[in-house]
Amino acid sequence: MGGHSAGAYIASMLALDPQYLADAGVDVSAIGGFIPVSGQVMTHFTVAKEKGIKRPAIYADAAAPIYHIQKETPPILIIIGGDDWPARLEENRYFVAAMRKVAQNESISLVEVPERNHGGILKEMASPDDPAAVASMHFMRTGELPADQLIKDY
Repeated sequence: MGGHSAGAYIASMLALDPQYLADAGVDVSAIGGFIPVSGQVMTHFTVAKEKGIKRPAIYADAAAPIYHIQKETPPILIIIGGDDWPARLEENRYFVAAMRKVAQNESISLVEVPERNHGGILKEMASPDDPAAVASMHFMRTGELPADQLIKDY
């Protein structure tokens, strides 16, 4: 299960907050994995604004995937462009580190493609030789997470 941007946020919340899938009658163990692409892992700036939190504050509450880190999840493949929105790349790196170091979850991997912006990462994934597409297709076909990657040449 995956998505881009808001879809990645939804996929991340489904992966990390079991209540959403339980409410829909779905057991999270029935899902082979998650592929959030350019996802928001902190509380989205629109939600923060609605709560009266002004930028440039970075905020994480129950509306943020990072709030729900845990040890046991299906595999999660995070894909992000190196030129995504301000701090989105760093937030995703932090999310992966928090999952591994704080939650002790090793079922997560990060693929970072430099020189891709928020929309470009998705657009280029339509090419079969695109590194993000290759990583996601490998994961979907085998169920194996790739090693963390900083794609340098493509």
